[in-house]
Amino acid sequence: MSESENPKKPELNLQHIFDDGVAAIRRHDLYQARELLEIVISEDPTFSAGGRQASDVLADIEFQLAEKNSFRRKNRLLGGITGVLGLGVMLLAILLIVTSNNASRLKRDSSSANATLSAQTGLLFSSQKTVTAANAVAESARATMTTMRQNPAAAQATIQAYESLMLGGITTREPVYGPFSGQLLHDESEFVISQGAGVNLKNAIVQARFYNPYGADENAFDYGFFFRDTGGDQQYRLVVNSDLKWILDFVDDPDWSLVENGSLSNFDRSQGGSNLLRLVILDDRTLFYVNDAFIHALPTQAKIVPGDIFIVTASYEGHEISGRFTRYEDFTIWPLP
Repeated sequence: MSESENPKKPELNLQHIFDDGVAAIRRHDLYQARELLEIVISEDPTFSAGGRQASDVLADIEFQLAEKNSFRRKNRLLGGITGVLGLGVMLLAILLIVTSNNASRLKRDSSSANATLSAQTGLLFSSQKTVTAANAVAESARATMTTMRQNPAAAQATIQAYESLMLGGITTREPVYGPFSGQLLHDESEFVISQGAGVNLKNAIVQARFYNPYGADENAFDYGFFFRDTGGDQQYRLVVNSDLKWILDFVDDPDWSLVENGSLSNFDRSQGGSNLLRLVILDDRTLFYVNDAFIHALPTQAKIVPGDIFIVTASYEGHEISGRFTRYEDFTIWPLP
């Protein structure tokens, strides 16, 4: 059969359905969104739009639905268990009174009382199962983190699964630091310009939006994060610069070693431009993002100890203009196990 006899379904329809699904997410109609995304994936399992795969969006929806439903059940359950336990105590007291006052009446009512107690016992067992189900989402998240630890080279699929489980919910969790905004004033000293968070964390999610101090055509600039800082020149240093490069150094005074570096294709280096940087620091790997796009899984096995986290600029000589400043917003840190 020729291609004209069996034409491909127009991509415009899938795009339209995908857009409707995204719109449903924004309306918080997750069930409708799931329906639409399932249609897209059934037609084209690899469909993507706007830099996001339909399968990843669906995974995020499924997680949000599971989390939402499990927490609702758990909250209702806690109230139900309290009520059932109180009712059980009250029934037990009634049974004791009846026993002391009228033994013969106890015999007549024993069948009914036993049925009531049996029903209550069944409810308690059912409630226990619901509590177990409510913990399933947390277990799933921990399992995904374990996968990342054991197989850091599992690449995009594992990374996207991790994003769906953890990053999709970080704004609902209490940060240990921030969000804070401020500015790092440039000077011409030989020291890095920095601001510490005063935390002591081995694993964490850290992010901030940096505003360029000037355009790359005027002068070079850089900014980023130092983490697992244990004082002095002892830390990891992740920096991006106006040459569209990223660099990870490991400093253990007096030794200074380049761990890895690479290029950036989505970095805004214009005057007035800004970039959102995020690190997911997890034992021997750190996931690195720029403007919500995954860049690289950084090896950080040389120093797996708690330390402070710094927001920095002018890490290299000549990357500052005295009197200018690097502004930042939403400098936030969430702890990870």
